[in-house]
This record gives sequence, structure tokens and C-alpha cells, in this order.
Amino acid sequence: MSKHNRPVSSSTPVILLHGLFMTHSFWAPDNYRPLSEHFPVHAISLPGHFPSPPLSPGESLSKEAVLACLDAQLDALVGETPIVLIGHSTGGMLALFYASQRPHRVCRVISVGGTENGAEEDPTYRFLQYVTAHWGKLGNAMLPPTLWLTSATAWLHRHFMREAMAHPDEMLKKPEVRGIIDRYLPDLHRLDRASMTQMLRDLQFFDASEELQQMQVPTLIICGDKDCYVTRDRTYRLGDLIPHSQVHIFADCGHMCMWEKPEMFYGLILKFLGVQAAKGHSRSSRGKEKLTS
Repeated sequence: MSKHNRPVSSSTPVILLHGLFMTHSFWAPDNYRPLSEHFPVHAISLPGHFPSPPLSPGESLSKEAVLACLDAQLDALVGETPIVLIGHSTGGMLALFYASQRPHRVCRVISVGGTENGAEEDPTYRFLQYVTAHWGKLGNAMLPPTLWLTSATAWLHRHFMREAMAHPDEMLKKPEVRGIIDRYLPDLHRLDRASMTQMLRDLQFFDASEELQQMQVPTLIICGDKDCYVTRDRTYRLGDLIPHSQVHIFADCGHMCMWEKPEMFYGLILKFLGVQAAKGHSRSSRGKEKLTS
């Protein structure tokens, strides 16, 4: 067995990494309970995101800064113990990058709605990302009020989250989903708006493609077929980039697979980690892909 293909045991910590403009409380214990029944689970934060310290004025999101931020949190939580690293959205990209550079610390890595670089595809985010880089002070002033508006109240935030799900009317009526949002919403008010602007600006220049081609850690890539932020073609490209990776596309699912298909989502992850077979019918198509309805 390769030294970077180590088995996962019940003592292996599972580390959860959230996406852009979120916090560690995005990962709700009731939602990830299928994981915590088998492994110790911890949630950490992206650089500049609460409870990580804000970015310093003028600080850029360098690859060295990402590694240092995640190293420090893992040192405090688990020391040198090898981990399973699961990242969502921007957290998926940075989880993959971290695993490629720290194969001695990561024994499995899972990207959920992640990409190989930080360039946004959604038109609104793409516009905001452009203006933060090219419009100077005016561009930098546009993101903070947008973030404030999307998290000012639970009703506004639920409305904002509609585009992230394939069937928002159905999902947002579920008490468990409303409970997750109510849980993390107060922490969104603690995000440093200047840091968020710096993150969005710098992510368009963050490209991990070269590093991901050298990946030595077993990798699972997950996405929904109706994800409005990450296209299926981009997900396939990511899978082609990473040697021996597995790609799984959930049918009729958006950007929030862990909310929309929780049983199959965590079943798939547990299967990847060697715990049990994933539940639900799946069919293979297009090489690596498995489309689960």
C-alpha cells in the first residue's frame, strides 16, 4: 500500500471545511450525524472567515497563507494525526489543494461542489469578483452591502439560498433545513466584510490545477447536476485533472447535496471511507461518473 493510501479507522478525524461567505457552523451536527456515528468530526474555517482571524489589510490569499491557516487549525485540533478532509464549494477547492500539498496529513479528501480554481461562474458572483479586482474603491465597496442584505434576516437569507437548491420551495419548508440556516445565520453577521472582499478578489487568481495533477491522496468529487455555481463539465474537468479520482454526480440536486440528498450523500461518503455501501440506486455513465437519483 502506498504511504499516501492509508486505511481509514474509527479514530481518524473527519474535518469539514465550509464555502465562501460561510462559517464553520454551516456544518450542522444533526446533518452530519451519519459521519459522527463512525468518526470524530470537527469543522474548521477558511482564511479570513469567522472564527479564523480577519485578513490583514492588503493581505492576499496566497497558497502559502491557505496552507498556514489550515495547518494551524489542524495542529490545534488533531496534531499530526492523518485526517479525512471534506470541503464544500470554495472549501472543496482549498481542501483539494491542501491534500495535494500535505499528503502526509490527509488520507482521504472529498470535494463537494468544488473546482480547480477560484474563478466564479455564477453571473452575480462573477460580476462582483470582477469589480473587486478592477474598479478600485468603488468595486471594493459593492460587496459588503450585498453580504449584509443576504444575511440581514432569516427570511432574506432563505430567499438568497433558493438558487443553491434544485427544489427550494420543498427544501426550505423542511424543519431540518430551516434549523441549519437558523444555526449558522448569527455567525454570518460576524464575518469581516473587508476580508470577504479580499477573498472574492483574490480567488479569481487562485489556480490549483498544477498541484492537483500531482495528487497522491484518494479523492472523491461530488456535485449536483443542477448546481448553478459549478457546471457538470467543470466537475468532469476536475476529475480528469486529479489522478485516479472518483466523480459522483447527484441527479436532481443543486449546490447543497448534504441538505438535498443527505442519506445518499453521507452513504456515498461512508462507502468511500470503507464504512458501508452507499444507499440508493446508481448507474454508471461517462467514465468516472455515477449519477444517483
